[in-house]
Amino acid sequence: MATQTPDEGRSLTNGAERYASRVWEVHDADAAEPPIWIQHQVHLGDENDDYEMVPFDVDGRFELSRPRWLPITKRQLATLVGAEVDGSRGEAYTPHAAPPEEQLHYEIMGVANLPEPDPFRAACMTPLRRALTRLRRRTDCCWYHTQDWSSVSELAIRVVEQARWEGKTDRDIADQLSTRTRELGADDSDLPALHSLLNPGIGIMPHLGKNASYTNGNHLARAMKDAKVARTIVVTWLPPEPD
Repeated sequence: MATQTPDEGRSLTNGAERYASRVWEVHDADAAEPPIWIQHQVHLGDENDDYEMVPFDVDGRFELSRPRWLPITKRQLATLVGAEVDGSRGEAYTPHAAPPEEQLHYEIMGVANLPEPDPFRAACMTPLRRALTRLRRRTDCCWYHTQDWSSVSELAIRVVEQARWEGKTDRDIADQLSTRTRELGADDSDLPALHSLLNPGIGIMPHLGKNASYTNGNHLARAMKDAKVARTIVVTWLPPEPD
């Protein structure tokens, strides 16, 4: 079972196939099949029983793809393992020292300027499926490709600009997201897509430059590029303010 706290880099979800492939190679290299992979995101000080079993497609030795997340209860996990499972980090765990707090900053960016997403996991990320998707603009291949990201992005930009005009910080926007989006006329059906843009933990977070990539937002950026969205909101972090 893999456990992780929010301060430990790339999430278990975003790095699932890489993490599981490496564990298979390093810890069970003689096995013909990968280990049963269970993930548990630990929120320190907040007990939760959210466990997920993650099956993969096996593309080759130590090569996994297409993770799927299946909820599993703590009782089911105990039956699978044959004993009660401790979902905490254990008594020997030492949390990372808190780094100086960076400042959340939303940036409006042209979608054409975002890095080219890495084709991974979902079939709609493959070159052939992407060609078909670009012809249709929106398809039912996945949740990301069914959203109207042009409208969602413009609403997100309005949320940010209105809050800044009122003197709010971008952290205030993130903390009051549901309230602010409803004030601008969004209904509950809009919230998941808006959250995927403005939630700092899952929004589009690109790394620009020579080795351009994403911390988060790879699939979302692909859907936006396929739909020819003009502009959107990305998550950036500014250096801590000097004392």
